[in-house]
Amino acid sequence: MKRMVLACLSLCILLSGCSLLPQEEQLQLTPVIPEYEKPSYRFITVERGDLLLEQRVSCSYLSAQSEGLSFPVDGVNYDTFFVSPGDRVEPGQLLAQLDCTDVQQRLDDFQLSLKRLDLNLAAVEENRKLAQQRQKILLQDAPAEELRAALADVNARFDAQRQALLDEQKLIKLEMSGYERQLAERKLYANISGIVTYLYQPEVNERSSAGQRMITISDPDNYIFRANTDRWELFPDGQEFQIESNDGVYAATTVPASVLGLPDSEKVEGRAAEIYFQLHFPAPELSSGASGVVVVRLDFRENVLTLPEKAIDTINGQSVVYYQDELGLKNYKIVTTGLIAGGMVEILSGLSEGEQVIVG
Repeated sequence: MKRMVLACLSLCILLSGCSLLPQEEQLQLTPVIPEYEKPSYRFITVERGDLLLEQRVSCSYLSAQSEGLSFPVDGVNYDTFFVSPGDRVEPGQLLAQLDCTDVQQRLDDFQLSLKRLDLNLAAVEENRKLAQQRQKILLQDAPAEELRAALADVNARFDAQRQALLDEQKLIKLEMSGYERQLAERKLYANISGIVTYLYQPEVNERSSAGQRMITISDPDNYIFRANTDRWELFPDGQEFQIESNDGVYAATTVPASVLGLPDSEKVEGRAAEIYFQLHFPAPELSSGASGVVVVRLDFRENVLTLPEKAIDTINGQSVVYYQDELGLKNYKIVTTGLIAGGMVEILSGLSEGEQVIVG
């Protein structure tokens, strides 16, 4: 029994002693550093190729040269239309006119006045001769100096009469020119050969309105394409081009609008203007309004180093490309670029054929 008590006492002392021992230190876990992963890049190879820089300009087909005619005056009664739709006309042919009665009457009056002045001028000269002859008879025995003075007086008197008639004639002709201009404005003449495709039909007692289209003439023998472009300087008059259309490819030459009887567009840099292409041969398969494209070659480089535009970047105003160096890191180098065409860039220096650059 005594042994048993001692054993229990020893066990208690042992257990209490364990609680006095310092706790075991927890070990700190060292973080696992993942293995470095090299970045993945997309590459493209510097290659040789041809670069073609083109300008594509849309155009539309006009089945015929046309001319629209209108009177430039307001408020005058319509008189006569000398043509009908479908009539063929020639340059210089009178097509229509406004009432010219009042203007023509004034011109007729002026003509009579001019004829009267011509008669008066002739009479002045006849009277001059008679007056000179009279002085010669009256002063046939007088000194020569007296005769010369008398003849000079005669000439001075008739010169004054003649000048007064000439001044009146000049004024009449000046006024007459204004009425001749009015008469011309009241008449419409064809400027081109063609067919009347439109004729205005005025109402009863209707008067003219300046600028209103009265007649349209179309020339069915003239085949042209028309383009409206701000790159009009690429199309000088007289130059040949190819026009691509769904119906075929057509040879054409640029012509001034005036040759076609059309108003010429003012050509201002940066602003669109009308350009006309006259076909070398008729194209009956084309319909009015058919679309086409004119392709202009601006530049061409053969067998040059090229890269896509997306592979070129800019740093401080310099063109650069990116590449992967020997450490696997992304780096850049400066390059010199040339022609840009079709999404490709000409590389003049800084790279060699076969080198790879980073893209994207």
